[in-house]
Amino acid sequence: MRKILSNIFVGFAAICLLASCNETMDDKADIDGKYANATVPTVSVTGEVVDFMTYAATATFDNIDVILEEGFILMNAADSTDVQYIKTDSVAANYQKTISGLTAETSYTLQAYAITKSGLTAKSEVVKFTTPEMPQLTIEGSYKATEYSYYEEDYTGEYVMKIAFVGDSETEVEITGFWDTESTVKGTYDEETGVITIESGQPIGEHEAYGTIYLYGMSNDGSAYTRTLTLTTKDGLNFQSSIWAARVSAGNFDICDISMQRIME
Repeated sequence: MRKILSNIFVGFAAICLLASCNETMDDKADIDGKYANATVPTVSVTGEVVDFMTYAATATFDNIDVILEEGFILMNAADSTDVQYIKTDSVAANYQKTISGLTAETSYTLQAYAITKSGLTAKSEVVKFTTPEMPQLTIEGSYKATEYSYYEEDYTGEYVMKIAFVGDSETEVEITGFWDTESTVKGTYDEETGVITIESGQPIGEHEAYGTIYLYGMSNDGSAYTRTLTLTTKDGLNFQSSIWAARVSAGNFDICDISMQRIME
């Protein structure tokens, strides 16, 4: 009887010891997991001024497996309330971002940041830079045109348009590229208002079945043709069109408006 009890005791002790070992292993796994979650990545940032409104930034991150979100913090050095958080599209060890829409002759600070899956935040050192003076510009140049369709609400298209003065004129202009074609239409520029007025009925292309395609101004609700359409700018860098139609004798291909953003060359 004593031997049996002794054997039972030994067996019970072994079970306890095994359980204790398992608990120790589980505790270590938990500790390792918590350590991984608590890892703070190292973040750095470099960059250079491209022009008076653009900065090219490059950020590097290590331990990206623990990162949930990456981005940049841009602040106007003279106004601490003017802060932009620019989230990157994805998590990567190296990320390049062209930051546009800056103000000429303005000082900024820039940091890269990373937020971990456990909620910790890491930031890079602060980079300081100042944008140069805005050069003297005319409206002549190339523009990235983003076209919005009134027939297809989800459709947007992008292409390049160009504006150039005719000869030595300071008012007569040629606009190339309406509706992503190589056609050129003529307009009149009013520097005081920043408006280019374009007469309706000018050809912008040919269709093999429907013939000549014409550019026509439209009323704001798109219900009627107008004699003119306009391109309007406030800064010479960006234009916004009124509503217009690509028209053939059988009807309209589309009713559109476009936003034009200056391409700095």
